[in-house]
Amino acid sequence: MNREDVLNLLTLPAEDLKSKASYLCKAYYSSQVYLRHIIEVSNICQKNCFYCGLRRDNLSVKRYRIPISEVLSLVEQSYQMGCRSIVIQSGERTDKAFIDYIAKLIEEIKKRFPDENIVLSCGEQKKKTYKLWRELGADRYLLRIEISNSKLYEKFHPKDKLHDYYKRQECLLILRDLGYQVGTGTLIGLPETTIEDLAEDILFFINLDIDMLGFGPYVPQANTPLYNNLSNYDPTKALDWTLRAIAVCRILMPTINIASTTALDALRHGARLEGFEWGANVLMPTLTPQPFRKDYQIYSKKGELRSDYCIRALQDRIVLCDPGDPLHYLLRQNQ
Repeated sequence: MNREDVLNLLTLPAEDLKSKASYLCKAYYSSQVYLRHIIEVSNICQKNCFYCGLRRDNLSVKRYRIPISEVLSLVEQSYQMGCRSIVIQSGERTDKAFIDYIAKLIEEIKKRFPDENIVLSCGEQKKKTYKLWRELGADRYLLRIEISNSKLYEKFHPKDKLHDYYKRQECLLILRDLGYQVGTGTLIGLPETTIEDLAEDILFFINLDIDMLGFGPYVPQANTPLYNNLSNYDPTKALDWTLRAIAVCRILMPTINIASTTALDALRHGARLEGFEWGANVLMPTLTPQPFRKDYQIYSKKGELRSDYCIRALQDRIVLCDPGDPLHYLLRQNQ
């Protein structure tokens, strides 16, 4: 594949693209939808990304870390609902207290629920940290590259040692080498980005040979530097490109798991459900309790969005008591 091939797919008539992606999703996954509950255990972050509401310099955020006992109660609640895949998500930190906190969570979850699949989304870490968490029982890791173009990455991040495109890319390779099921993704529709950039993102996913994708449209957050520079931002285009990207990734990587993310609903109610018509097969409702949920404002309105309508609409397709490993990972392990 090259960029022109991907662009040709991205610009197909919507119904043609959706039809091709839907056919392949059904061919590999029937009509099954896998469920992963997300628990946003902490909003403390050392990063300062220009687009994210959790950025370190956003002093309007009330910072929190949910006690381990409360997280375990939420995991039990999820388990009783038939979900066998829990996502532990947080702001990015590399200090010992945070590393030990996640390690203890993994140990306790595996001790109480041995068949629970643990997905971590805790940012960039050193190899020894990823190795520790993997050995304790973590199964998957989600690390969005955010932007696959190094020059664009520099545009939307501070120029310092904490924001290094090549380090983030290296982390994805380390996770793969350690045996994790690896997921990534990008922010789609950032100001001044083009559909050619999106095509390059998709080529990046293909070349990395990833197992899972969880991307979504860029949704502005008021307490960020990027919020003051939205003259070239088009939410309608961001939404359309995201749905098209889901479809193209299903066509080009038919055996991976693809999530239809909450951010779609921030731009148009019902768009997350539409994602399952475009090739998505993973639903990730938030289990974070109030009042913590209102303080995990990566983008505006995030804490207000609910998943009930998706669960009701997809209830006959949702697979329970199954961690929903991506076929791609299983095939890769058997090579």
